[in-house]
Amino acid sequence: MTAPNQLENLLRTDPEAKLYFEALPPVAQETVRMSGISFESCADLKNCVDHFLQKD
Repeated sequence: MTAPNQLENLLRTDPEAKLYFEALPPVAQETVRMSGISFESCADLKNCVDHFLQKD
């Protein structure tokens, strides 16, 4: 499964991840989508966003 598909699958199957992702600003959502990172859990998603935010 490709990374974008894994993200979409996570958002479909994990309500916490979906709420978290939808609460992000659009630019952060796009950064996550374009990152190519595979997400297995909401924790993976949060760690990724935290990492991106620390870069700014």
